[in-house]
Amino acid sequence: MCILCKEYIFGKLKESEARRNFWEMALDMDPDHAEEAFDLIWNDADGSKRQELRENYKKNEVIEWVI
Repeated sequence: MCILCKEYIFGKLKESEARRNFWEMALDMDPDHAEEAFDLIWNDADGSKRQELRENYKKNEVIEWVI
């Protein structure tokens, strides 16, 4: 997960900041990830995708820490 997505899903970036940062980073991102990040920042009105990613990230972080 890129730093933009991580900071956004954990609420360290406001939506407006994430949108501005996205355009600064978009050309350096893998095209598939850029599409996912765009979808997350612009099309997740109810925040469900953001919440799902936050939970999955925490689970994976714990699993990696134990291993």
